[in-house]
Amino acid sequence: MDRRSLLLLTSVVAAAAAVTVAALLPAERVPGSPTPYCTTLLVFTDTDEAMREAERALRADPRVRELTARTKQENFAAFQESLGAEVVAGARPDKVPASLRVVESFGVDPRALRDDLERYGRATYEDYCRVMANLPR
Repeated sequence: MDRRSLLLLTSVVAAAAAVTVAALLPAERVPGSPTPYCTTLLVFTDTDEAMREAERALRADPRVRELTARTKQENFAAFQESLGAEVVAGARPDKVPASLRVVESFGVDPRALRDDLERYGRATYEDYCRVMANLPR
């Protein structure tokens, strides 16, 4: 395999890992509510150290109600488990990002918070309740 193909494959595997990690993070429940959280805010960092620095800062942020951190190795293990070791045999743990799952405090605009989370890494935001409400019936 030539270098360009290998780089492309590595990029595709890293992107697939990020999406898989996002899907595997648990949907926690709001205390007293029968439904899971609708929004998912994720921050992906290139190193565990960057993730830990972001975690320390966000634990002190009043806009953050809950925070779940995962190292690169933890995300790689989840990635392997979800897709099977044979599928990801060529993947390397160092290409999988570390991550933080952020649950915003009540009353906080998750889109604005996502924009602020960009300073720590690649931040994503999804509103699954809105997505589900717009599915054809």
